[in-house]
Amino acid sequence: MGAGGNGYSIDSSSLIRCRHTYPIDVFPSLWQALDDLLAKNVLVAHEEVWNEIHRGTDPLTAWAASRKTGLCVPADAGQISVVQQIAAAFPQANYTTTTEHRADPWVVALAMTRTLRVVSEEGGAALTFPKVPQMCKAFGLAHMHILDVMRAEGWTF
Repeated sequence: MGAGGNGYSIDSSSLIRCRHTYPIDVFPSLWQALDDLLAKNVLVAHEEVWNEIHRGTDPLTAWAASRKTGLCVPADAGQISVVQQIAAAFPQANYTTTTEHRADPWVVALAMTRTLRVVSEEGGAALTFPKVPQMCKAFGLAHMHILDVMRAEGWTF
């Protein structure tokens, strides 16, 4: 595993942040480091994150296209059970009828079932749809931002 511990379940918000802040053509060594984590199965993303990324047609979409194995982890029975627990804990989100914020509970569920840390750029709290950090706090999971991952892994660029 990575120097940071058990690994990471990443949200599209962190990958999108990387795309904007650390473009692939300017920071290729960062993207290679992400590739290395993906190859070691230390960094993973749920299939709902994959779906969010592929709504676009930009360098991130192109980068992700050849990395489907690590960036498109399918739902399993354990994750479904966790998402049901999240839905019960946050009934106001009404995950059964919405297509917005669809990946968020799955990112958390993937982390719970694999004992991973959650990586997203979300912060604060919301009344209608809980933010990823709120779900992490409710379920006792570590939440971090992409810059925290870089530090935990000891990366410098």
